[in-house]
Amino acid sequence: MTSTGPSNPAPSRAEANELASAANDAGLAIFRAAAEDADNAVVSPLSIALAFGMIKVGASGPVSDALDSLFGYPATGMDMLARFRALATAMTRDEAATVQIANRAFLDQGFTANPEWANAIGTWLDAGIEALPLSSDPSGARRRINAWTSDRTEGMIPELLPVSMPGPDSQLLLVNTVYLRAEWERQFTRDDTWDEDFTLLDGSTIDSEMMHRTIDTSFVVDDHVSAIRLPYLGMLEMVILVPPAEDFTRVRGGWDQSMLDELDSRWSDGKVELTMPRFEAESRVDLRDTIETRLGVSGLFESPGLDGIGEDLGLSGAVHAVKMLVDEEGTEAAAATAIDIMFMGSVPEPSAPPVVIRVDRPFLYAIRHVGTGAIAFAGQVTAPVAPEERPGHTRV
Repeated sequence: MTSTGPSNPAPSRAEANELASAANDAGLAIFRAAAEDADNAVVSPLSIALAFGMIKVGASGPVSDALDSLFGYPATGMDMLARFRALATAMTRDEAATVQIANRAFLDQGFTANPEWANAIGTWLDAGIEALPLSSDPSGARRRINAWTSDRTEGMIPELLPVSMPGPDSQLLLVNTVYLRAEWERQFTRDDTWDEDFTLLDGSTIDSEMMHRTIDTSFVVDDHVSAIRLPYLGMLEMVILVPPAEDFTRVRGGWDQSMLDELDSRWSDGKVELTMPRFEAESRVDLRDTIETRLGVSGLFESPGLDGIGEDLGLSGAVHAVKMLVDEEGTEAAAATAIDIMFMGSVPEPSAPPVVIRVDRPFLYAIRHVGTGAIAFAGQVTAPVAPEERPGHTRV
């Protein structure tokens, strides 16, 4: 998204941060549900919230109620979109890291969206509109949408849509992408990476490529958790939370914005002797199944309430895909969210000794924007898989 836009008064930082907190909570709830079935689950709360935000501005009735239940958006209409724009602008203006956010509405040929809705998402979210034969040539439309997504995620997500999307009744597909590439403020060195044991949830161990570094940073260490903030160059940081082995599932069940707020009230500063794995994570989430079945939110899919977008429309499905690489240099990650809308007919102290933190058992992490608190990515690692060498990268 570009930084130019409407001339209306910009939301205050507090208003933008309030929206970030709501988006974080919804995204972390989706993460907790998805993490039950995947070792290294990862989601993008920001991508999911932005995609459904494009729906919210045109929703009413059961759909609007369901979105309020899931996201708790603290604003509506143009005020909500202005806050989303403020969040995106704050993140993409980071000169030291690359953060790219893109939105697009793919319309079935012959379908005309409500001009007010189309103008709103175009004005505030830079969402371009493109006509495709969604219903008459779904495979061709799928190839085009996947190609657009791949381009916006630097090839990290080459195929977002399943073969069932779009379908014969599809009238509109909304897609959001988030791409991030950031270097650690102080990089690890390849010479300080070697194989060590990583303990799995069942108590067994596997070899993992473990990085080592002593760093001046913020941390929390007590009987209940070890946590650390790892800054990137610019305005991003990774927060790592390592619960005791026997408490991982319980702590993951409470991994939400209030837990982050509680950590933010307890940080100490000093030297940390850090050990953590290089890892790669990749997830695909059926958002409809997760939202309806696991989170118990009803009324969002196949319900009336999209008249602000077009007549006789309903949400038929939504998918989310993420890929992340974490190594000695930093982090590269991409996320994409697609929502299918169908025609329904009528329906530090230098002298102090370093604190030792070993990330050698299952852990949780969140990559967030320091200024707004918006979480770009959140995940867990229960069985680390080392990333492949990135083409064109020279390791320190």
